[in-house]
Amino acid sequence: QYMLGMLNDILEMQKLISGKVELLEDTICLGEIEEHVFTIVRPRAQAKQLRLTAQHHLPSGTYVRCDYRKIERILINILNNAVKYTPEAGSIQWTSHQEAEGGTIRVVHEITDTGVGISQQFQERMFEPFSQEKNLLSAQEGGTGLGLATVRKLIDAMQGEIEVQSELGKGSCFRIVLPCRAATAEQIAEYQRLHHPVS
Repeated sequence: QYMLGMLNDILEMQKLISGKVELLEDTICLGEIEEHVFTIVRPRAQAKQLRLTAQHHLPSGTYVRCDYRKIERILINILNNAVKYTPEAGSIQWTSHQEAEGGTIRVVHEITDTGVGISQQFQERMFEPFSQEKNLLSAQEGGTGLGLATVRKLIDAMQGEIEVQSELGKGSCFRIVLPCRAATAEQIAEYQRLHHPVS
């Protein structure tokens, strides 16, 4: 599984570096993205006895048009890093809210952990491929150093934003802004017909 994950990371980065980032638009309910991501990340956090909490301040039934699989990839990468670099019995908090601008919905995610933090020196190159800060946890967990580089490329392709606030020994906070188009009434009706058919 480790080797397969490494190979997938390298192949994905090759596509991103060559500019072959294809965004596929689908209709999705924002809450379902958060729920799916949380379900994937939670078992690993529980295995390390980490307190993982999520507070999503998104209006119920908010439907958008976006490449939700790439959004999930971004969030899973950031949350997995938080789990990886947070010692046992630490905590991770994930909050989200939305900002509407005309027909665009900007979804803001903040992922804060009590982990080992990131040095100022490494923050300058943390989004470069194969970059990985050397510490005890990174040595134990391994990895390719491609996760954050992939995240940055995907966010740039979506015309989103990512900011990091961190200090060694004091944890990290990643702020991610992902713009999506609001779904039309017809697109929402089609989504509900396909995914929640009335028996």
